[in-house]
Amino acid sequence: VRYSIIDGDLGQVFFEYNGNEYCFRALKSETAQDISGVYFGACDSFTVGEGCLIRSDTSYTSATWYSNGYSFSISMDVPDTEAAVSMYELLK
Repeated sequence: VRYSIIDGDLGQVFFEYNGNEYCFRALKSETAQDISGVYFGACDSFTVGEGCLIRSDTSYTSATWYSNGYSFSISMDVPDTEAAVSMYELLK
């Protein structure tokens, strides 16, 4: 596990789970923000749960959501939407 704080506001944790490496981020915010750090061109996307946006292309997958005054994201460098949904369900 590795963790850091970016610009004093954005917390991030890198960890491995079931063979995938993830980056989990959280930021206190008044509105939902994409803090994943992953920039998608053309990609597949869909929403699960209470407004969690799942996006995936041939290289990356991310889940972003907003809850109780915080923006959250979980991302990985593999195209695996099932893993992203599972991690959202664990972390929400």
